[in-house]
Amino acid sequence: MEKTLRENHTIHLKEVDRRPLEPGYVGWLTFNVTRAADLWRVFPDFNLGLYIEVMLEDGSTVVPAQAGIVDAFGEETQGRKRNRSSEPYSPLKELTERREYRVCQKQNLYVSFRDLGWQDWIIAPDGYAAFFCTGLCAFPLNSQMNATNHAIVQTLTHLLEPYTYPKPSCAPTKLNSISVLYFNDNLNVILKKYRKMVASSCGCH
Repeated sequence: MEKTLRENHTIHLKEVDRRPLEPGYVGWLTFNVTRAADLWRVFPDFNLGLYIEVMLEDGSTVVPAQAGIVDAFGEETQGRKRNRSSEPYSPLKELTERREYRVCQKQNLYVSFRDLGWQDWIIAPDGYAAFFCTGLCAFPLNSQMNATNHAIVQTLTHLLEPYTYPKPSCAPTKLNSISVLYFNDNLNVILKKYRKMVASSCGCH
């Protein structure tokens, strides 16, 4: 539904599209909001966003999340998708920005041995780039997410029963080693390679 503001400052909901669904339906829901988008481009101040409403056969309504509706990122839809903005709404721009910063990916993390209080026994290096993995593992999982087959199946299961089964987690898919020069308990200088210290790639598990 399109949200518009009347002269008395009350919000009026105007239906732009609807989709009748059979019980147990699983899949994408697409709506034609071209008319509302065209109006927003011409009159940006009228852009108050879209509201999703789920109506049952008896005429009662429920929160979309209670009906198992999630957005493209696997997050529960509460009804109102966005607030009023001074800029015209661009769904493609929002989708691109959200995916760029929120999908499972590797992020920078530099570990300083001095900050950990280990400088008295570690000779070299002073620290190292450990990296870490963070972000969403939400439907649909693409090739950039390095998703396992198990993660893909778990994602589909989560869509069916979001309150029972969690989404997959973003975790390292490959860990590299680092070499450390340090003093042992007898003050001997030791060079040792420590395995699985650097997250070199991330994926959904």
